[in-house]
Amino acid sequence: MEEKVATLTPHCQTTEQGLLDRLREARIQTDNLFDQVKEQFLYERPIPERHRIIFYVGHLEAFDWNLLCERVLARTSFHSEFDKLFAFGSHLGRLLFE
Repeated sequence: MEEKVATLTPHCQTTEQGLLDRLREARIQTDNLFDQVKEQFLYERPIPERHRIIFYVGHLEAFDWNLLCERVLARTSFHSEFDKLFAFGSHLGRLLFE
């Protein structure tokens, strides 16, 4: 069985499985980084102009999906409105965490 090749840039190609493996490793690294933050600080806003730290815990996965889903992996979105919501944030999210 031939693996699909994902084209990241005109000069960078990898198999779809290779890309997914690299993403999995990257998320393990970011999870380890977020594990360093004490739970009590996840909901604080250390930089007033930025989101609370908890926002970024799920944002990376949403960003990966939005960036790679259709463009690289040629997959169809499950819910394009949710993709837009997670890409740009929402007023609802701000209300929930304010």
